[in-house]
Amino acid sequence: MRTNLYTGFFLTRAAAKIMPPGGSIIFTVSDVVFNTTNGIIDYAASKYALAGFVQSLGIALAAKGIRVNGVAPGIVYTPLLPASGVTNEQLKQVGGTLPLKRIAQPVELAPVYVDFADATMTYTSGGIWSNNGGAQAYFLG
Repeated sequence: MRTNLYTGFFLTRAAAKIMPPGGSIIFTVSDVVFNTTNGIIDYAASKYALAGFVQSLGIALAAKGIRVNGVAPGIVYTPLLPASGVTNEQLKQVGGTLPLKRIAQPVELAPVYVDFADATMTYTSGGIWSNNGGAQAYFLG
């Protein structure tokens, strides 16, 4: 909760005081809010809370002209995976269960963040966009 929710809460509280109308706040939620998986109860709870925070802030900061949205990536190949003990075989197994037959690369998330930050996205707030390769659920075990 400290990492996934509280930091965003305190940063947003400070930033909203100085952000101009048209500003954009973007959180990384997680695909777990759409596709729950076993064994990550604490992580899932913090990300569900963050998703609710994003949606509530989308309403609360609208009067100030500040948009708030979230990106919900599925499994992405980052250094965290091997550092956590996830093997290449496990990654191939998980990737094989996804409609696109692979896990995401970090560069594939960038366009979603850029879209949310774009000043022309003036009618998008409180949204959570999934970037999960078409997955409905996956298991990493």
